[in-house]
Amino acid sequence: VLGSGPGAESRAAIGWVIFGGLSLAALFTLFLTPVVYLGVARFARPRAHQAERLAQEMQAAPVEDAR
Repeated sequence: VLGSGPGAESRAAIGWVIFGGLSLAALFTLFLTPVVYLGVARFARPRAHQAERLAQEMQAAPVEDAR
């Protein structure tokens, strides 16, 4: 991007594309990923709920005699 001399214009164009792409990827990684995670986490139930449900099902299940 900061080069000079023969061919600097074409290298600068490629440099800006790479710089822009890396900057956009960094912004997405730092800001968009946590926002999406928080949005999805609202619809998920905690794992503790599953353990309680399993314990209730185990207590309600009929006991069979293993002979």
